[in-house]
Amino acid sequence: VVKADGYGHGAVPVARTALRAGATWLAVALVEEAAELRREGVEAPILLLSEPRPAEMAEVASLGGVRPTVYTPEGVEAFAATAAPGSPVHLKVDTGMHRVGVAPHGAV
Repeated sequence: VVKADGYGHGAVPVARTALRAGATWLAVALVEEAAELRREGVEAPILLLSEPRPAEMAEVASLGGVRPTVYTPEGVEAFAATAAPGSPVHLKVDTGMHRVGVAPHGAV
């Protein structure tokens, strides 16, 4: 996880170090963080931990290899409207922490 500028150590150097050490995926909190990694030539798959605003979904799709998280009907609709058919997505389900995520009964 390299969100928050790699927790203050620089997202790009932390990402590159993690990948050299064997990481196969990276994770960020914001679309801007994923875009920065792509601009700097980081090609590994990226999990976007937060749900992008509907207006940001097209940018997420354009970054290539960035898997968004969705947990609201609006997020699901925006993803479906912008992503290529068969594109993967991460569905965040609230399993009891009562933080962010769709309720289990709403995930089906």
